[in-house]
Order: sequence, then structure tokens, then C-alpha cells
Amino acid sequence: MSASHFPPSRRPGRRKPRSPKNYNRIRDILALLPETGLVSERQLARACGVSASQMSRIRRGECVPSCFFMWALAGALEARLGRAIDPRDLLNFDGDYPTICTRQFLGLPAEEA
Repeated sequence: MSASHFPPSRRPGRRKPRSPKNYNRIRDILALLPETGLVSERQLARACGVSASQMSRIRRGECVPSCFFMWALAGALEARLGRAIDPRDLLNFDGDYPTICTRQFLGLPAEEA
């Protein structure tokens, strides 16, 4: 069978294009939530309109968060932190976060060295 008989996505030798690398701080933010006393992971999931299991999959990096989720997460964190946040502090594709560390982003003191 010649290559022209295969659909374009299944032609021999063709690879699926790579998705950009997903850098996100959601895992770090969720790990530090208990220290902030702001909200639990389950409450944050509810505020974002997702299930706790979906939040867990996002935290583990098993799926890339949707734009809707990121918008909802930014809004939920803004409400609890009492300030506007840059969504690039949550998720980006180059690993260059506007706020250097997650603790600073959440308004927590720096860890002792």
C-alpha cells in the first residue's frame, strides 16, 4: 500500500507534532495552600467549577488545564489573595514566571535556608 492510501495523519514516517511543554505551578500552589490558610484544594476546585479529581489530574500534570480553568483559578486565587495576579504565574510554556517563587506569589515568607 502506498503512502497516498493512508490518511495524512497516519502516513508511515510521519510523527504527530509535539505539544509545547507545559510548565505550571499548580502543584506547588496546592502543596502550599495549607500554609496560607486561604482555602483547601477541594474548595478551590469547587470555586473553579471542576471536580476534585480533575483538580488532582491537573496538579499531577496528567492534563493541560483549559483556558476556562486557568481563568477560573486566577479569579479564585485573586479573590482569596485580595490582589490581581498574572496568569503566567500559574501556567506558561517557557518556565519564565513573572514572580520568582511560589511562596512569594502566595504571599508566604521565604523558607529558611
